[in-house]
Amino acid sequence: MIDYNRLQQIYGDDKSYIAEMFETFLQDALPDFGLIPDFIVRQDWGSLAQLIHKVKPSLGMVGLSDLEEQLNEIEMRAKTNPNASQIEALWQSAQGDLEKAVIILRDTMTKF
Repeated sequence: MIDYNRLQQIYGDDKSYIAEMFETFLQDALPDFGLIPDFIVRQDWGSLAQLIHKVKPSLGMVGLSDLEEQLNEIEMRAKTNPNASQIEALWQSAQGDLEKAVIILRDTMTKF
């Protein structure tokens, strides 16, 4: 789930910095993901696209490349062809992956 090659490219072998980035993500960026379901329910596609655009880079910074791509798909659909049921299904999948990723990030962070 974590793209260790990407982390290596960004941070080299500096595991303490990677752990700091994980911690920053969990404290600062993760709460923003909780806003996504409300935007979907309200079908506020502009706000959804803006929020995803804001949080997407944080996923890459902690090696969650696949999740970053999933959110990119949601952002593009919100901007170009919003369909509530499709976006909801994409978010459900992404949310499940995010929940798994959070567990892995927390566990990995303590090992660095």
